[in-house]
Amino acid sequence: MTNLLAVSGLVLLAISIWAWRQNRANVPNLPPPWTRVWAWRWVIGGLIGVGSYFLRYPVEGDGEHYTVYGVPFISYAFDQRGEDYAGVLTIPAMLLNFLTCVLLPQIAFWLLARYTSARNLRGRR
Repeated sequence: MTNLLAVSGLVLLAISIWAWRQNRANVPNLPPPWTRVWAWRWVIGGLIGVGSYFLRYPVEGDGEHYTVYGVPFISYAFDQRGEDYAGVLTIPAMLLNFLTCVLLPQIAFWLLARYTSARNLRGRR
């Protein structure tokens, strides 16, 4: 499960970076309501990134109950006795979670721009 989350996080981060580069190269021709949202994309991503620090979920393993923090990269965990499991990868995982969440809106804008341009092309025929 841990490896699946890490791999999915790396894939999501790579897709987000790719979408960001596509959006930078071709500034999307978005409908008027979306241009205002586009202007706020970094603020929206930053708020999602800050919110990522508060994401947690329960995990059962070896007869223990853990509360794990960090999506998609596991940052740290607490067991049922309150002992923490943090290490040298805690800070890098937290930074990767933040970066992934900040870039997440780029995927949405890339998809919206593709949908809008495809719809415009169909309308010209």
